[in-house]
Amino acid sequence: MTYFSSSTQLSSTPGCVGGGHDRRTLSGGGRCRPASRVYTGLCCIVLVGMGLGLGAGLAFLHQGGLPWEMTTLARAAASKYAATPDMPSVNSELEGYFRPVRDMPLRRRVELRSWSALRVPEESFGESLKGSDVVLGRTPHRLLLFTFDDGPDAVHTPKLLDILERLGIRAVFFVVGERLDGEDLWYTRHRDIVRRAAQRGHIIGNHSQAHRQLPLLNNREATAEVERAQVLIHAITGKRPLIFRPPGGARSARTDGLLADLGYTQMLWNLGTGDVQVRDPHAVLRTWRQVLDREAREGSAGGIILLHDIHAWSVAAVPLIVADIANRNCELLARNEELFDIVDDPALFFVSPSSGRPEGMAAAVDPTLLEARQAVLREQSARYCARATTKTRLRH
Repeated sequence: MTYFSSSTQLSSTPGCVGGGHDRRTLSGGGRCRPASRVYTGLCCIVLVGMGLGLGAGLAFLHQGGLPWEMTTLARAAASKYAATPDMPSVNSELEGYFRPVRDMPLRRRVELRSWSALRVPEESFGESLKGSDVVLGRTPHRLLLFTFDDGPDAVHTPKLLDILERLGIRAVFFVVGERLDGEDLWYTRHRDIVRRAAQRGHIIGNHSQAHRQLPLLNNREATAEVERAQVLIHAITGKRPLIFRPPGGARSARTDGLLADLGYTQMLWNLGTGDVQVRDPHAVLRTWRQVLDREAREGSAGGIILLHDIHAWSVAAVPLIVADIANRNCELLARNEELFDIVDDPALFFVSPSSGRPEGMAAAVDPTLLEARQAVLREQSARYCARATTKTRLRH
């Protein structure tokens, strides 16, 4: 594309007539001769500005443009903004609500093709899932697992990590490799966020390199999508990811087999929040309530929650959802029913297809240890519900 022509004669433009300007042209340049030094200065400023703007624009295009390939300047600005995040509101009564339960090892019986075992999550999580098929999230128990897709995000994910820490919750983050695969400040900050999440006990899962739906790719392309992100995650965390969330939830028999051969378990979800369709945390909360109630009617008391940490409204919805869970526990406590338990072990939702049970149904949880966690939850809930009731009475 030609941006300028060296033969352009600017002396024929209206700006070269009148207004105190000499109408003669400079030799070979075809430009107006200004009548004052002020005008000369203004011309220089305009030309320099145009040059800088053109240079920045060409650099932007060379970098690939938005949204995935942001320029170094834009990434640096985003990182600077993210350095002082605004914390969404967290109910002080909920701080640490799930921490005592989280720190209890929830053992469970894991049924595999060749053996069965009863181990703590830290010992058996990877091996219990490796090479299996698909986890859908449905469970007869009120067990909930938070998962977050498409990040990390330099602005929103740090806020989310702080919220989860205050609430005492660990989650699963399915990260996109492209957000980690570079050398400038934008990528560096994202790698630091993933490293921090892993250090805080969150699980890092593979969400492909460029968020491309695998059934639309051939085997070579699909394998590259999985393995490039895997290399990046391993380099950052020191651990090879063993769970994969297919972008858009898109699956096929071919890609199911491919991922199993690569040693991955696919993890889907059964508690969507609709946070990709709305831009309001309260709308996310409404969808959460509707989906949880629908799942209960269909036989699944809990499951895997899907949110996206690249959206401000999704992060802001997390304290609202946790408050809703705590309030539901008050009602369940009064009826002496099983309470909602926010867990951090994805293997709780897995059972081997060789067991003859339907695909994705949850593994059997050891009843003694489940009751031990429930006992702690009842104590926590009783304190929370008493404070909430007192505050409600004082308001009225």
